[in-house]
Amino acid sequence: MEVLRLGVVVLLLLGDAFQVRADEPEKGILCQVGQLLFLNGQPLWGKDLCEAKCVCCDGKDYFGVGCSNGRVTRLTLSSAQLKGQLSPLLSNLTELSSINFSCNQITGPIPPFNNIFKLTAVILHHNFLNGTIPYFQNLSMLQELDFNTNNLTGEAPLFLPRDFPHLQIIRFDGNNLSGSLPNYTAFPNLTTLYLYNNRFTGEILNYGNLPELLHLQLYGNQLTGTIPLFPTLTKLQTLYLGANLLNGTIPAFTMPLKELMVANAQLTGTIPPYKTLEWLDLSYNSLNGTIPSIFANLLPIVLDSF
Repeated sequence: MEVLRLGVVVLLLLGDAFQVRADEPEKGILCQVGQLLFLNGQPLWGKDLCEAKCVCCDGKDYFGVGCSNGRVTRLTLSSAQLKGQLSPLLSNLTELSSINFSCNQITGPIPPFNNIFKLTAVILHHNFLNGTIPYFQNLSMLQELDFNTNNLTGEAPLFLPRDFPHLQIIRFDGNNLSGSLPNYTAFPNLTTLYLYNNRFTGEILNYGNLPELLHLQLYGNQLTGTIPLFPTLTKLQTLYLGANLLNGTIPAFTMPLKELMVANAQLTGTIPPYKTLEWLDLSYNSLNGTIPSIFANLLPIVLDSF
């Protein structure tokens, strides 16, 4: 019995030692990441984390750090008043499933976040990030990319479905991206594509083979040409295309649209009747004819100077 008890003790000690060894490199990585981020003028986490034995094994909570099975799996630091920059060392936290640094005052470029195989969400909106958007490598589980309301420039990367088969949300709106619209097609799970308030030029793409797309917002760019019919976007509910340099008429869409915004888009012709609409903005165009009677009970409807 004494030998058995000794064996159990040894196994427990070995298990604890293994957990520390697994977590210690992550502690070092977080310590260095925190040296580039500042909370109230002090490095994020500071000596409290840097001098700890490990991050996920001592039962202590570190601000914004989530653990599972002794590994760092989440960084949730939204609206934390952080300043500074994001370290490329974040890619070495290979068990991360989500990264959220939204609504801070973080500057500098977006790190590549490559090879974090379990990563499902990168949420960095409402910061002061600059530079271009990287083409991430080996993030096949990624579902959400939200970089809206930053200072990002250059062209949007042309993500391919084979590299991001689970992608559901792309939000690059509110930046200074330029060039042609990225041709994001054949993403089987994409529900939301927001590219509005940038400097994209060229024509609006048909965005075919996006069977789950619900929300498409491209307004506030420098897009030209006519509005496509989007025949394959059979589930589309919100479509915002206004504040562009378009021409031609408003198509008779067949998808179950709930919201349509094509204000200030230099459109002509008549207004098609849409049975499913709950909100409509056609203001500041050169439309003519009568308002369809089906819109009699539609609230709100914006037709100023149409």
